[in-house]
Parts: sequence; structure tokens; C-alpha cells
Amino acid sequence: MGSSTTRPRLLTVLATTLVVAAAGGLTAATPASAAAGIPNDAGGSVLGGPFAYPPFDKKLTATATTLTATATPDCQEAVRCEVSAAGATPSSGGLRPLSVGTQPWPSWVQPGEVVTVVFTTIAHGRNGGRDEARGGGDPWVARPGPARTKLTAEIRSVDPAARSAVIAGTATKGARVSIGGQGTVVDANTGTWSITVTGLSLGTNPLVAIQEINGIEYDRVTLSVVLDPPALDPVTVTGPATVQPGVENRFTGTATPRATFRVLDASGNPLTPGEHAVLGDGTWAFALTVPAGVTEFRFAIEQTANGRTETSRLFTIPADTRSAPAAR
Repeated sequence: MGSSTTRPRLLTVLATTLVVAAAGGLTAATPASAAAGIPNDAGGSVLGGPFAYPPFDKKLTATATTLTATATPDCQEAVRCEVSAAGATPSSGGLRPLSVGTQPWPSWVQPGEVVTVVFTTIAHGRNGGRDEARGGGDPWVARPGPARTKLTAEIRSVDPAARSAVIAGTATKGARVSIGGQGTVVDANTGTWSITVTGLSLGTNPLVAIQEINGIEYDRVTLSVVLDPPALDPVTVTGPATVQPGVENRFTGTATPRATFRVLDASGNPLTPGEHAVLGDGTWAFALTVPAGVTEFRFAIEQTANGRTETSRLFTIPADTRSAPAAR
């Protein structure tokens, strides 16, 4: 069974009387009568078969909101003859069921997308026999509406200090593109979009950009944003110009805003207890008693920020021995 061999239409008319019914997704036909010259059993059913042949009169009609798919089944020696429909688009992943007749556009067919519809004749015999025939020449139709544009996404810029990145690309005009909880509408004129993604972490951040049309996901793009720890600002010393041995001196300078810092000697040992903080404007200060009798004071600043720790060069400040207290 399942032959697609062409046979005379007269034999079809003699074998079955077709009754087209769009409701329920099937087109049915009554069995032939004994008066048509086809052998019948005691119950009036056709003997032998059933035999299915490819459906004919296949038609598709599309509006903005509906799809109408109709075809006429072709059977011989069947107690029931019907037709089924299934469709496929380039993105549907294979055939999906459709109703025969008028129906709302399925969600898997997007505006501007072409759907190909496959009709199949199904013949049912009295004793549970079944035959199917599809044939060729499957019709197709495009759903009205603008064609969709494939989503593109690229990293335009990164800001490690702000833990953010600008992701931009192209997509369908008027569609929605989202990355995590942040989203935007694609420009209706240019088809471009841009999102500043915040809340990232230092290191590698995997991101997924998703394009949605009418609330339905069309496609997605995966990319990774790498945030390297930002470079630290160089350490400078703004005062004092000289130190006074034997008394407490106050030292000032600049470094990375909001960094922490330690004061170290030439060997890397701490000169002051604990850590100090650089202010938001990038200035720092600490106080320390310079040993009596020295002719100069040397120190370095070790600052830590943005996951980095760096030690400055060794600073040397001459001592003002004229006003220094006498060493005991």
C-alpha cells in the first residue's frame, strides 16, 4: 500500500463519493455503494483495500492572522477517507502538525517566514487496514509581515572598574533583545541595538543575548566578556619636602582611589601598623615618627585595589637636620 501510481479519475469516482469537511482537521468520504459496480460485503462495505492515493486540489491561503490549508483525499475501497496536514519552516526543526482548514498562525511560524505544508491521504479499511499516500509538489506560503533578521552580538567596550560592558549588534527591527535581566528594543529604522551590561565580575563572564519577537524567542548568541583587573594609579608623594628626625611627621600623596595601602621600608617590612585607606579623590596620608639622627627617610607604598597589589618605587626624603632634636 501507499502507492502513488496514477490511476484514472473515473475509478476514483466510482469507488468513493467525497464529502469535504474542514472541521476537525480531516476531509472525509463515504464508502462506495453496491450500485457503483464495486464488490460489497453483506454490510455494504467495499471488499479489499483500502488504497490511498496522493491528495489533490492542495491549496494554501495566508492572512496576517490565519493560515488556511485544504486538500482533497483520494482513496479506493475504504470505509473512511481523510486528509491530514503538517508544516515545516527553516527553523521549525522538522514537520509539525497543522489543522486542515482555517487556523490561527502557529507560534512556530514567524512573520516573514515561509512554511511548506505536506498533505497526506489516509485510507481506512473495514477490518482495521490503513494506507497512506503523500505524493509531491508540496505547496508553500509566507506568513505576512516583515522578515526576521538573525541576531548578531559583539563586545564594543569593557569597563573593569565599573564592572560593565557594552554589547551591541543587529536584529529584527522592533524586536526585543535581552541579556540577563537587561533588555532593549531594536531600533525600528536601523535594526541596531545596544545594551550596557552591569554587575559583571573580574575575570570571564559568559553572557547570552536573546532575540524575541511578539514574546517568542527566535534565536540567541552566546559570548564571553573578560574583565581584567584595571591598572592601578601610580603612587606619588606630595609632602613633606623634608622630614624632621626624632618627631612625628605627616606624609601625603596620591594613589588609586579607594585602594588600601601599607607603608614599607627598603626591605619590604611594615613601617606603620596595619593598613591605611586611599580616599575617593585618590589622596592618602599617614603619620610616622622619623628616627633621630637620620639624614634621610626612605619608604615605599604598597597599594591594593581591583584585585591587584603593587609596590611603588622607594621614595627618599631628605632630613632637615637644622631643626632636628639632638640625638641622645
